[in-house]
Amino acid sequence: MNVIEEVRREREDLARVLKKYKGIRKSVEDLYPDRAHFIYELLQNAEDAGATEVSFTLQETKLVFEHNGRPFERKDIEGITNIGEGTKAGDEDKIGCFGVGFKAVFAYCETPHIWSKTFSFKITDFVLPSKLPTKAKLGEKTRFEFPFDNPKKLPADAYGEIELGLNHLADTALLFLANLKSIRWQIGRATQGTVARVQYPKNHVEVSKSVNGEQSQGSHFLCFDQFVPGHTKLRVAIAFELGFLKDVKSFQAKKMLAKQMKIVSANPGRVAVFFPAAKESSGLRFHVHAPFVPTVDRASLKDTPANGPLFTELAQLTATSLSKIRDLGLLTFEFLGVLPNSGDRIEKPYDEIQVAIVDEMKTKSLVPTHCQSHAPAFSLLQGHSSLKQLLPDIGEVYHREGSDGPVRWVASVPPHRRSYHFLNDLEIDKCDVADFVQLLIERTTDNGSTQPDPDFMGWLAAKSPEWHQRLYAMIRNDIHKWP
Repeated sequence: MNVIEEVRREREDLARVLKKYKGIRKSVEDLYPDRAHFIYELLQNAEDAGATEVSFTLQETKLVFEHNGRPFERKDIEGITNIGEGTKAGDEDKIGCFGVGFKAVFAYCETPHIWSKTFSFKITDFVLPSKLPTKAKLGEKTRFEFPFDNPKKLPADAYGEIELGLNHLADTALLFLANLKSIRWQIGRATQGTVARVQYPKNHVEVSKSVNGEQSQGSHFLCFDQFVPGHTKLRVAIAFELGFLKDVKSFQAKKMLAKQMKIVSANPGRVAVFFPAAKESSGLRFHVHAPFVPTVDRASLKDTPANGPLFTELAQLTATSLSKIRDLGLLTFEFLGVLPNSGDRIEKPYDEIQVAIVDEMKTKSLVPTHCQSHAPAFSLLQGHSSLKQLLPDIGEVYHREGSDGPVRWVASVPPHRRSYHFLNDLEIDKCDVADFVQLLIERTTDNGSTQPDPDFMGWLAAKSPEWHQRLYAMIRNDIHKWP
């Protein structure tokens, strides 16, 4: 007895139960309000099989799907013909389990056909495999055919729904995958399309889309990832969207990234469990991925303690990515507007990411300064731009207890910008004209008990007459504000 016959015998009892209790199948099919959801289930299986390329061919009577990953194994046949189980209960390195998710295809198709180098079979009665003749010229590919033979759905309706699903494949569909680099599709004779992912050096990823030979503007991302502790394949990842600088029309791989692009807000930031979870909202302005436990339809995250550690890992990853963004020349005051601030009201558990960002910015040299460098928030001062221009060397006379380095001015940001609200969350000390005048009094006064600070007096004496005139003018213009 061959493998397919063995699995068929194992499934015969299940098939009889499904025939008797027809509501079970309906319940499974109804888990997926997005009827073209199984497109992502097929992509997921191809990713798990190590495929780098996949293709969809949509015809009036069927959908054909092919990938170049590993051939079918017995565990795949067992998974694809079962309900509510994957290939192995403990196989947590795999995202494609061929469990309930694959059953979404039965909203369109009664008899899926599968050809692989190792096994060729069709499925009837939801769970029963039957051997098929091998298909010539298949080579190393695996091929699925889904005839539109479900009596509950007209072929024209099936065609239309899948056409819509293919044409609306999100840029982020390939963003967080380790293997898949290309998705091609053919819709009838009219439309050909491709989504392709290109990995550039230094965490830069481009996802481009082409329809009927016309290349649309590629979407660019800055991506960071790390393995989940204790796992060799499961990763958490984040992706910031990139936009072109003014007067830059296209990306040049040989030019410095910061000379061409800047980080921009994603609107909205997506949450992915390898693929976008359509109903999950983070409130963030960048994309996040983790091998979360999703709801059955994969549209959102399940409320379970198992997901908690993954948010901690995402928070740590986001915090440590900031220094890499700085080193790429992309941590500008504009970038601060992409980061969450207290006005965003980020809900739990995503607020853990927000807290980690603030803590990192307070203690590491990450906050843009007035002198176009970076410094920890606790070593910075905030003040009016005119005071910053008058006192670019504020660190020579202003010292903060507990600070290892010189005090510097934070970069100037207009009050209405998101960046300004983020800086407020960093609790940077303020210094205005009245504060500096108080410093002048303290450092220059000779009242018997204290003497003028000689270093400060030397610093003051070195200033030009023009500088002193500007100082007096600033004091005169500001003195009416003092208590």
